[in-house]
Amino acid sequence: MDGLAFDSIVGPVTMRGADHQLLRPSYLGQVVQSGTGLGFKILISAPASRTTSTPSPDCSL
Repeated sequence: MDGLAFDSIVGPVTMRGADHQLLRPSYLGQVVQSGTGLGFKILISAPASRTTSTPSPDCSL
């Protein structure tokens, strides 16, 4: 499954081969008042390369 990649509702998702972690974008949002009630406003969108730590050399998967 190394290198598995697909598009999801949150954006592109890839499986990292070194430790089999799924890498995907991260979002920070805020609940806001909208015309029909409550909505969601995305404040920050960050790619997995900015939010994911490097794989541990201790991992032996």
